Amino acid sequence: MILLIKKIGMIPHIMYKHITILLLFLFIVTGCGKKHPENVAIIARVGDTYLTDEDLKSYTPLHLSGENQKTFQTDFVRGWIKEKVLLQYFKRNKIQLDEKDLSMIEKYKFQLLYSHFVNSISPEITKPTDVEIAQYYEAHKDEYQRDEDEVHLVLLFLEQPNIGIQDDIKHSKSLMEVIEKRRSIRSTVRIKGK
Repeated sequence: MILLIKKIGMIPHIMYKHITILLLFLFIVTGCGKKHPENVAIIARVGDTYLTDEDLKSYTPLHLSGENQKTFQTDFVRGWIKEKVLLQYFKRNKIQLDEKDLSMIEKYKFQLLYSHFVNSISPEITKPTDVEIAQYYEAHKDEYQRDEDEVHLVLLFLEQPNIGIQDDIKHSKSLMEVIEKRRSIRSTVRIKGK
């Protein structure tokens, strides 16, 4: 713990603010651990805050097993201990958040709540079927008509001037017509040239 506090002394003062915001948020979200748990297995303790086996299991992703689970849990416990030690340090040194920091926490809290809300209702939201889309279009057809003409501009760059392509474009009604014509000519040339 003394070594950790010495290392903290090397962190620039501006970083304390950012670290404090992050840790305070994590402290609020995680509920800071249980105090004085009874009849439960205690994994770690920092001051009067405890990490129980039940807490650890609840934070461990279900898909992990064996060595991966053990590694995750070890890293989680180390991180939890560091967080609690830093929180005690901040508390002892009266490092506090200002109004802007508290506002940021409230904003992030709102975003999390909103995300949970959207996720909770998303199964109720379904994608419209093709039939529903067609019915909607038919009912609102007049809303899809343009008041003005629309111009489609296509820039075609040729490596070398080609009078044949230029004439085809000038005399055709559609650029796609020219492209299809040229594609079929190219296919015929390749077949003949095998």
